[in-house]
This record gives sequence, structure tokens and C-alpha cells, in this order.
Amino acid sequence: MDGSVVFQRLSRDNFINMAVAANIVVIMVCMMVIGQIYIGKKMLKQITSTYEKLEKTQKELIIDELTGIYDYRYFEYIVQEKIKNKDKFELIMIDMDKFKNVNDTFGHLAGNKVLQDLTNFIEECKKISSTGNK
Repeated sequence: MDGSVVFQRLSRDNFINMAVAANIVVIMVCMMVIGQIYIGKKMLKQITSTYEKLEKTQKELIIDELTGIYDYRYFEYIVQEKIKNKDKFELIMIDMDKFKNVNDTFGHLAGNKVLQDLTNFIEECKKISSTGNK
């Protein structure tokens, strides 16, 4: 061979067979791409769902179910972080004198209601304070 390209004339049947084979390859590639897109969307939904469950679980670990505010463990963590980082912070301590008497006299449902009402009152005070309205 001298390096020149030799073209072979294809019979009509061979040409049709090659064209069909090429179309089949194109269709298969398209199906693979579509399949990957479908799998990708499905995987994205699974990842999103897993992330949302993780976020919910994390909130449940640090938020008190009754009052909807951060629990004591998270409070301790935040305070320790502030101290470690030498950040300035403000802390208000509220002691509910004789709260045990509320539970003992009126029951735990009444005690829960007192805690919820106190939490709501403090949250409202925070909102008023942050907007400048007194």
C-alpha cells in the first residue's frame, strides 16, 4: 500500500445495514443519557430527602419539643464555644421559684402550659427589643 485511501463501494444492503447499525448506536447512546438523567434526578431526590431528614433530626436533638427553644445541652455547647472563642455574649437567667409546686398542685399539663407561656412571653420580648418598640 502506498498510503492512499481506498474507498470500497458498498452494496445497497450493506449500506442499509450500516445505517441501521449506526441508528441503533445513536438510539442506545440516547437511552443511556436519558437513563443517566433519570438516575441522576432520582439520586438527587434521595440526597435531598436524606438531607432534609438529617436537618430535621439535628433540630430535634437541640430543640426542646415542649417549648420549641434550644435545650440545655445546646445552651451549654453555645456558652462553651463563646468562652473558648473569647466572644462577648449576654446571658439572662430566670429562676421560676416554687415551680415544682405548680406541677404538684395542678399537674404536669398545667406546668407544661406555664413553661410554654413563659417561652412565648420571652420570645415576644425579644421581638419587641429587636425592633426598638418598648
